[in-house]
Amino acid sequence: MNRIQKIGIGCTALLVVALLVGVIIINYQSKKLEGDKINTQEFIDGSETLDDGSIMYEVTASYSYPTSNPEDLFEMANLVVIANFVEDVETEINENEVPFTISKFNVQSIIKNTGNFAIGEDILTKRSGGTISLQQLLNARDDDFAEKIGANDLTTAQKSSAKVRFKSESIGDQSIEEEDTRLLFLHKAEGEEYFTIIANDYGMLSYNNTTKKAFNAKENNYSSYSFLE
Repeated sequence: MNRIQKIGIGCTALLVVALLVGVIIINYQSKKLEGDKINTQEFIDGSETLDDGSIMYEVTASYSYPTSNPEDLFEMANLVVIANFVEDVETEINENEVPFTISKFNVQSIIKNTGNFAIGEDILTKRSGGTISLQQLLNARDDDFAEKIGANDLTTAQKSSAKVRFKSESIGDQSIEEEDTRLLFLHKAEGEEYFTIIANDYGMLSYNNTTKKAFNAKENNYSSYSFLE
C-alpha cells in the first residue's frame, strides 16, 4: 500500500491522487446537510492497488455535529427504528458535493414515527460517504475542473477504473458488516425520497436485541436509553 501523509485542512479538502501519469489534486467542498453538520475536515489516508489492478484512494471525513447524544438524536428524528442492514443500493454524487450512499434496511420495530410515515418491510436511507469512480467525481465538477487538476491527460479507462472511497472517522462501533442490526435515527422532510440518517454513524448505532441496548460512542460500550425501555 502506498501511503500519503495524513493531512487535515478544514472544510475544503485536497485529495491527492497519485496516478502513473502524474499527480492530481482534487478540491471539493463539503456541504451542510439539514443543519446536521457544522464543520467538516477530510484526511487523506493513502491508496492501495486492488486485485483487479485498479487503484483505490481513501479519504476519511471528520464531522462535527450539534449533538451525538442518542437521547438528543431521538428528539431530533421524526422516525426511529430497529432495522437490519440489507445492502448498499448505490452511491451518488451531486454537482460540487461529496458522495452519499443509499442503503436498504429491513425494519424490525418502530420506536418513533412522528412523521406519520407509511413504513413497509424495507426502507431506503441516505448517509454521507461511499465509493465512486474518479470519473464520477470529475462529472460532478465544473467543465474546466479536469484541466485544472491535470485529469484531462488521463485515459477514459484510467478515470473509470480509479476509485475514491469517502468514509467517516470511526466512532468505535462495529462495522455494519460485523453487526447488521441497527438503531436508526432518521429524518425525512416533505418531498424527499430517502430517509436521512442523522449524524451519520452516530445515527446508526449497533443494537443488541437480547439486552435491548445500543452502542454508546462516548462510553465505548452498550447502554440502555430511556426511549428503548
